[in-house]
Amino acid sequence: MPLENIPWKWTDKRELAAKLVAEDALPDKEIALQVGVSQPTIYTWRIKPEFMARVDQYVNEYRARIRRSGIAVIENRVARLQDIE
Repeated sequence: MPLENIPWKWTDKRELAAKLVAEDALPDKEIALQVGVSQPTIYTWRIKPEFMARVDQYVNEYRARIRRSGIAVIENRVARLQDIE
């Protein structure tokens, strides 16, 4: 059966992988180690529209949090940098 015809089912590992991919802080090899799957499995999941839709959802949530925190506003970033000095 072709890969695209296999029904997608969410698991804790897939959910964690989607979050880690969305955070974009680790290479796929490290994500695979943390999730407990092989690196080719991460590649396989990345081609599934359901997986990438969840990744996009997390990315959008992270962006919204940044906007709400005020750090996205340049004046707030400059003010915070001035406080550090």
